[in-house]
Amino acid sequence: MAKRVAAGLMRHLITIKEHKIDAGTTAYDSFGQLSKSSTAWATGITTRGAIEQLSGDEAIVARQIYPHATYRVTVDYNSTLASTGGSRRAVVFGSRFMHIGAVLNEDMENVQLQLLCGEER
Repeated sequence: MAKRVAAGLMRHLITIKEHKIDAGTTAYDSFGQLSKSSTAWATGITTRGAIEQLSGDEAIVARQIYPHATYRVTVDYNSTLASTGGSRRAVVFGSRFMHIGAVLNEDMENVQLQLLCGEER
């Protein structure tokens, strides 16, 4: 059974944005990922989630999946997000803009999703 985050710990109101491909508005950051300054980002989902900074062994393991992983964001299961993965999506929390590098559905239970994210610098 996968580790679940209690509903009371999912206290961060986040927005998951999706990049719409448009040749005139596509810009890239220093990691070669889509830039937050690009005007082609559209709001996809607004939900509650738990944002945790990765450290120690967790960070080492997460970076084997997504090399820029610095945060793990846990959200309730969403079939759209799970089926398309993290490519061209980002989590926005306040002024923080975190690219989603991987979407993990642990044990395929369809209860919660773990998003491995890297913050744009």
